[in-house]
Amino acid sequence: MSETSSIVSPLLKLLQAWPGVSAQRNHQGGSSRRGQWIRTASKDKGRPDITGVIAPHGRAFSIECKMPKTGRISDDQKKWRDNFEQLGGFYAIITTVSQGVGWIRYWQDKEQQRKQSA
Repeated sequence: MSETSSIVSPLLKLLQAWPGVSAQRNHQGGSSRRGQWIRTASKDKGRPDITGVIAPHGRAFSIECKMPKTGRISDDQKKWRDNFEQLGGFYAIITTVSQGVGWIRYWQDKEQQRKQSA
């Protein structure tokens, strides 16, 4: 279990029950089975912990969860973030579940405003 599981798991549970939000975990790393390491991660380096979509326009979002003391992202994560944001996606780096909730609320408000102005 990763250090950030205490953030990712409860946030993901909230997001999966949140109206107008579809979210999934991007598994990174691997696990040990019978003394052998089995890689289960995506080969897409820098991919964030959680990705999803927000209604009503289907805007993509990504959330990278970090521990407060080590909250920096890697160069691969920076490249992934920059490309994702350039394509119009929402991206956040969080260290608490409440920060993740705050970002989802903010992004939903932004999408509602976009809907009203369309």
